[in-house]
Amino acid sequence: MIEETILKYLNDKADVPVYMEEPKSHPKRFAVLEKTGGGGGENFIFTSTFALQSYAESKYQAAFLNKKLKQIMLDRAADIPGVSRISYGGDYDYTDPQTKQYRYQMVLIVTHY
Repeated sequence: MIEETILKYLNDKADVPVYMEEPKSHPKRFAVLEKTGGGGGENFIFTSTFALQSYAESKYQAAFLNKKLKQIMLDRAADIPGVSRISYGGDYDYTDPQTKQYRYQMVLIVTHY
């Protein structure tokens, strides 16, 4: 399962914990990986779209964490087992207006087999 592969990779490489959903109790800085779509299957090649959210105690720290995770995902994509390509779909401030919890979100399109 590609979600598990990327989650393991991020937890091995990032200096913050990465979860599949926001935990009830969490550190000041962490990330959440969410698969938002997927398709393909032709010749056993698939694409999956992921949202990777960076949470931190300030907007600056959330943006900084986002940048670090982007570097991990894009600069070292060849290190991820079963992944042949990662396309960057953009990133943006995704602060929750109700809770005022600072977060940034990036979108990644992963081609995998």
